Amino acid sequence: MDPLSETRNAPGGPLRKALALIEELAGADCAMSLSDLARRCGQPKSSVHRVLGVLADLNLVTPSEGGFVLGDHLFDITQHSDQARAERLRRLFNPLLIELQDRTRGVVALGVLSGTQVRYVELLYRHDLTEYVQRQPLPHPAASTATGRALLAFRPDLPERIGEFAATANARPEQLMLDLRTVRKRDMAIVTKDAAHGGSAMAVPVRIGGQMPYVAIGVACPGQLDLPRTTIALRRVATMAAALASTRLTGMTSDRGAS
Repeated sequence: MDPLSETRNAPGGPLRKALALIEELAGADCAMSLSDLARRCGQPKSSVHRVLGVLADLNLVTPSEGGFVLGDHLFDITQHSDQARAERLRRLFNPLLIELQDRTRGVVALGVLSGTQVRYVELLYRHDLTEYVQRQPLPHPAASTATGRALLAFRPDLPERIGEFAATANARPEQLMLDLRTVRKRDMAIVTKDAAHGGSAMAVPVRIGGQMPYVAIGVACPGQLDLPRTTIALRRVATMAAALASTRLTGMTSDRGAS
């Protein structure tokens, strides 16, 4: 692997070199020495040393015993993102998600929006659904999934961005807007022929502290879901999850706009 050498003639070379170093440090389980970084990146130690100096000034990397590690600044600037907050919720919600998986026997997901896509910070499923889950490319266009639609429907910038969301799912903006209005009215997204999963799915937003939802819980399966049973189970878990988060996690319900 030679991520830095590939950037020598590319536009934005210095930035690409810095990002490549950050990626190497992010994937390491201990401090990396200057020599290790230079070897992994295929660059002279002098060049890597200069880039590390700039990153250290910005607290993006930190000198440590044995070399360098990631600095605190990356965490500081990302800790309030929807995805970071969802990661913190994952462990808290895990017992509820396991219970939901036991009740529905489907694939249970905790999802968050990332641009026009939905990313899953948790996926729970039985062994016999492994092939079904693993053949799906990730991440999915949000507009193609129940979990994504359960979040898209409540975005304040939806009218301005509906064309962008529709394009990722090869959908007509007018139809997608109608579908998302139905989701908003029901407070639940139901996709009986899920374009992303190839089966059926439903999802509900998790409302923490009365704010705009930034995570949703979904259930999917290769065939048809038992809609009445899944609806009851999903709503119950979403209500319990919201109450648990509101009680246990402070600082996660502050007012904020859509990202």
